[in-house]
Amino acid sequence: MSRHWRCRKERLLSSFLVLRAWVVECIATLSNRTRIDCRSPVICCPYWSTVTVCQSRALDMRVGRQLLSGLAATVLLLAQGVAQAALQPYTSEGANLVYSTGQDLTWTADANLFKTQCDAEGGTAPNICPELIVEIIAAGSPVTHTGTVSYPSPHDVLATEFNQTDGGMTWFAAQAWVAYLNDIAYGGATNWRLWEADPADTNCSLNFVPGGGFPTQYYGFGCTGTELGYLYYEEGGATPRDSAGPPMSTLTPLSVFANLQDFAYWSGTEYAPNPGDAWLFNADFGNQDDYYKGYQLYGWAVRPGQVAPDPQPIPTMSVWGLGLLSLLLLAFGRARLR
Repeated sequence: MSRHWRCRKERLLSSFLVLRAWVVECIATLSNRTRIDCRSPVICCPYWSTVTVCQSRALDMRVGRQLLSGLAATVLLLAQGVAQAALQPYTSEGANLVYSTGQDLTWTADANLFKTQCDAEGGTAPNICPELIVEIIAAGSPVTHTGTVSYPSPHDVLATEFNQTDGGMTWFAAQAWVAYLNDIAYGGATNWRLWEADPADTNCSLNFVPGGGFPTQYYGFGCTGTELGYLYYEEGGATPRDSAGPPMSTLTPLSVFANLQDFAYWSGTEYAPNPGDAWLFNADFGNQDDYYKGYQLYGWAVRPGQVAPDPQPIPTMSVWGLGLLSLLLLAFGRARLR
């Protein structure tokens, strides 16, 4: 997120909170009085003015209270929307994206984007998108990594490493696919990558010491330090955190995403004790683990911050519009008090 947008959001939220407090105070004052003694001025709305009325006039506040209550509810909903919108869907250059405020991270809104791109070519299974595969390999192969006997570096990606039927791919193919997204500037961005795991995340339910001078490796459930784990637990609200949780596709806050796969997703993080493996997150149960890079799992691309152009939240003018509405309601209330 840019500094400019972050400041705009903070000012917007501040304005909503001030306006909400003002409306709530007005309603509290009006609700507690049906007649007001003219010898004692009443501060109805201290942000604006002092209202004095005479006891000899009956004060029917029902309409005013209803209008102000409606305004208060509106302001409350708007303020809560700004404060609590952890996942914000938006589009950039025709691409559907989701911004995570908690991680300052943009995800592709399609959690099986490769499959969607493949299907768009319109081929026949099992070779649904041979042209796309050629373009991906040209953009991202060979893949440089920490080589092993089984997987030397650099690794030349083959067409057989892509499952064109369900969207799965090897870790190497996923890396090449992300390079392709950058090559075509998907959504106007050129810094896409696979999400990252954190093998040092002490929130994980399990750990072990691999030896060989490597630090303790953390895995299992509750790994919120992992980017996909944070999405699953913190933003998706999955529980429990010490045993198998619900499938990711069933989490209501994550309904902003399309094509969620209740299976494992590759991270871009290698498993240091054995770099022939890489870390994964199992979206079916919520656990972090490692597996060999040649296996076909799903790929999900992210990039830091937001992609320009910024999403269009409630325009700043809406704050002034609410302020104008407040003034009109105040004038209406004062007219009824006279």
